[in-house]
Amino acid sequence: MSLSPDLARSLIGVLDEPALIIEGSRTVAANDAARALLGQRIEGTDVRFAFRHPEALRTILSEDDADLELVGIGSPDRPWVLSVRPFEQGKTLVRLVDQSAGRAAERMRVDFVANASHELRSPLATLRATVEVSVEDADATSWRALSPGMRAEVEHLTRLVDDLLLLAKVADQAHSWIHAQVREPPSVALPETPPARPPPSAGNRGR
Repeated sequence: MSLSPDLARSLIGVLDEPALIIEGSRTVAANDAARALLGQRIEGTDVRFAFRHPEALRTILSEDDADLELVGIGSPDRPWVLSVRPFEQGKTLVRLVDQSAGRAAERMRVDFVANASHELRSPLATLRATVEVSVEDADATSWRALSPGMRAEVEHLTRLVDDLLLLAKVADQAHSWIHAQVREPPSVALPETPPARPPPSAGNRGR
């Protein structure tokens, strides 16, 4: 059975991310997200009207399975993963998975680690100086006088470590979410054409 534009559109219409079905070099169907991103009139036209990114075009027209990281579609710095999956009858499913959230989370992680590293230096320096003073003057009175400051610095370090652990958990969840977005799409199964019924035999005609 041939995949009509209406059927193709219904198959990809359930996807949230921009998705297209390409046949050869022609865009057979595009969902709402794809038309909003790439142009409202891309259906029925050459795929070059939808994609002007040279590497994206080469990947799509190769008709091979591929996942390509790229920027420059929609806005100059917007990151995407281009997912290309050929399926039945020489057609190709193309999806664009937005990586903006993942990149933002990565920038936050880098900034936080840099700030945490800077913040860790201060309590560690204070604890080192306190220990050195205590070693030189091991009197119990000195320890009692220094212990509140040491306790405060230890609590500060504990909070920083807790924040680092939370960051690691958030980063792991973000990575899992991104991986889920670029997972293999469900196979596009076309309805089978029912077998043709044999013509009535001469003996059964007229009955």
